[in-house]
Amino acid sequence: MRYNHDFRIVISLMLAAVFGGCGDDESNSSDMTGRIDAYDSDGCQIIDLSNPSSSSSNVTVNTATAGELVIKVKENVCTRLTGTFDGMVKLKNPNDIDLQVKLDNVTIKSDSYHGQLKFNSSALCKGNTYNVELIGSNTITGAAHEDSKNVLKCESNLAISGSGNLTVNAKYKTGIKVDDVFTMNGGTVNVNVSRTASNSENGFGAKIVNGFIMNGGTLKITANDSMSCYESRGLKVEGYDAVASTDEDYDEWNTTECKGYGAGKGYIKVNGGTIVISSDAKALFAGWDVSEDAVTSSTSDDPIPDVTINGGSLNLTTRATPRDSQGGGGGHGGPGGSSNSCGSDNTLAPEGIEAKHGVYIHDGEIVITATDDSINASSKNKSELEINGGKIYALSSNNDAIDSNGTFKITNGLVVAFGASGAEHSLDVIEGGTIYFSGGTIFGLAANSETPSATKGSYIVTSVSSPAGKTFALTASNSTNVLGAIKVPSSYSSGTKLMIMQSDLTANSSYNLYTNPTVTLGSGAAWFNDAILDGSATVSGSNPTSVTAGKSSGSGGPGGPEGPGH
Repeated sequence: MRYNHDFRIVISLMLAAVFGGCGDDESNSSDMTGRIDAYDSDGCQIIDLSNPSSSSSNVTVNTATAGELVIKVKENVCTRLTGTFDGMVKLKNPNDIDLQVKLDNVTIKSDSYHGQLKFNSSALCKGNTYNVELIGSNTITGAAHEDSKNVLKCESNLAISGSGNLTVNAKYKTGIKVDDVFTMNGGTVNVNVSRTASNSENGFGAKIVNGFIMNGGTLKITANDSMSCYESRGLKVEGYDAVASTDEDYDEWNTTECKGYGAGKGYIKVNGGTIVISSDAKALFAGWDVSEDAVTSSTSDDPIPDVTINGGSLNLTTRATPRDSQGGGGGHGGPGGSSNSCGSDNTLAPEGIEAKHGVYIHDGEIVITATDDSINASSKNKSELEINGGKIYALSSNNDAIDSNGTFKITNGLVVAFGASGAEHSLDVIEGGTIYFSGGTIFGLAANSETPSATKGSYIVTSVSSPAGKTFALTASNSTNVLGAIKVPSSYSSGTKLMIMQSDLTANSSYNLYTNPTVTLGSGAAWFNDAILDGSATVSGSNPTSVTAGKSSGSGGPGGPEGPGH
């Protein structure tokens, strides 16, 4: 949309001649010039942060406060920011309307206490959106000070697009804080959390109240500052109940407008684009927990903390060692954890993807290497985990690879899941729960394997010796055509129980399992994440092991014979 600014310029120049070039009477700035900034080809008013003393009838720039630049936008005009500013840049939106903002090679920084870009609203829960287009390279760097705890903050919806990039450097707490829904449509956003001193708070790459939607572009979060007891997270969507919690970050939510505003929100949706997160603690999680966060007895105002993946690419890594209240291992008491010197309430479960309600994977490519569960639907008896497509690589060094504390359903997809040693599983479901399987190709390797309890196809469970670095391929007993194959990472040594689920398997039939064969890929075939065969292939080798497919009775317990050597 091109704004008709020529008429505004003529009128403004006439008024300047009549009234002596007086500035906007709403500004308290002593250095306002009354000069009308230039406009770009889209009609966006250009504000040079390096020389910001300018205003128009719709945009007021106020530099009266040292280290703080306030830009008040009164109407739905497009604002293009460029240049450098040392301190805080605040866009005020007194009418709570949708605004277009271009960031064009902007640098905002501070070595003292500010160093922020804020998109303000007159009040929360207004539903308006800041639409931000990225042009060129932009950087916002906060100071290691409480006043820079949210380096990029938006008090309404935030939508980012464009062909440029934005780097956000957080030195105190949080890189991006959004008080409503954050949507990525394009551009590249890099968030670095690198705190140098403990402030008794967890760091976050992005902390969002009502929802995160990934449609396109690239979001990369690095939150590996190794802050003991206050480890940094990747991206969290918190969810919001009817009234404010006691958290000081939400003391502005006790308003009529905000009552029930978060109902049905609290979600993460990935439809496209690329997400790369490396964090000490949880990487990507929808964290509203009805047992801990609900403040009313009604469920009508509750968020629905789901993670839904419809496409795109995700590469998630967590690094910190899990700790529980007793100082044991993983988030469910698994082995390998550190002693809990951080206090009995300061637990740590560095999971890759976690949702307090449901995890729904329909498509996309997902690679997760986690110290706790790679994927977890974590609310006891209330969670749902569904895999209906896509390609998934999940490796956990201290816990289950994929875990549901409620129902677990697989209808399609390509999945390889590496769980930990001890009592951990490649696929796990709550005690007494059921894994429903009706399609796809699933390989699991761990100390234990939860077998499906209701299945359209069949499964194979067998023990393998010293699997690290080995290739395993499955064929029919009279064929060299590969039904499925995996490559085990050379660093993996946790589990020896191999599980294979596939709808094409026939109960009580024998199959050949090859160890370290030669696998010849068919046309278009490839190894997804160098770990699981995606497509057709043939195999050659000697002395395969004969394994027999089992089939559950569908009554809730595992059934069918396991392969030899179990």
